[in-house]
Amino acid sequence: MLPSTRHAKRLANDLNSFAQTVINTHRQNEKKDSTNTFIKAIADSNGPFKNDKEHVDEIIDLIMGSTLTTGSFLSSILVQKAENQDPASTFQKYLATGDSPSQYLHHIIAKSERLGTPSGALTSIRQTGKDFFIERNRSSSKPMVISKGSIVIISMNIASTSSPIP
Repeated sequence: MLPSTRHAKRLANDLNSFAQTVINTHRQNEKKDSTNTFIKAIADSNGPFKNDKEHVDEIIDLIMGSTLTTGSFLSSILVQKAENQDPASTFQKYLATGDSPSQYLHHIIAKSERLGTPSGALTSIRQTGKDFFIERNRSSSKPMVISKGSIVIISMNIASTSSPIP
């Protein structure tokens, strides 16, 4: 077995052990019945998961999903800040209009959410129920056709950055 394969297996085992520790810690928590958390829903023996392997898999999905979205969101905020050449004057404009500093932060977060969504996490796969005709450009007389029954993958990241927010 290659060293990289052994390393990957060891890391996967560590992640599985961590997820199992999360479940075990929840089960030992005396206040677990008074809270309403994802862990409680996952670890519930009456829930949709049949055994601890399924519980562990779901915990790992939560960890991986939150890592992707948090990292992408923070990266987007940093890109937005870097692209704004003079954030101090923009901030002054918001203050001059009577908006609070929290409104300025709200706008930064909203724009970052719109422009920086992780496309892998927000993708829709659909099958078309009819033919779609899409104009390629104004000089072309032949439209592009997406035939009925075609599988279409729609990236919400592309969709959210294709048109301006009104």
